[in-house]
Amino acid sequence: MFEHRSQPVLSRHAFFKRIALAFFITLLLVGGSLLVGTVGYHQLGDRELDEAFYHTCLMLSGHDVHPSESTPGGRIFSGVFILYARLIFVSTVAILFVPVLHRILHKLHFEENPQGLSDQDDAES
Repeated sequence: MFEHRSQPVLSRHAFFKRIALAFFITLLLVGGSLLVGTVGYHQLGDRELDEAFYHTCLMLSGHDVHPSESTPGGRIFSGVFILYARLIFVSTVAILFVPVLHRILHKLHFEENPQGLSDQDDAES
């Protein structure tokens, strides 16, 4: 998905397409998680839809919320979803920032070595 360090830096247009793809993947991931969390809290946690949606949003945004679920299924779902939400939070941040970080590092490396030669080629010269 990313260019090798010996390749030139991606054009702005291609870079913005890469950012849009990362944003779209993140949107799908968060949207699917919202759906699963809302349905899970509604069905297993005996919550109203608006309360289930609100609680799911808090979980996915990284807030520390300790739910008071009344059913055993709700408590199990809540524990699993809390772990899942933390993983999704970190994953979405990574998906969004990796293309930017890669571009910065690639530009720094390419400016150091504009011919695109590898480090071994530099040592041999």
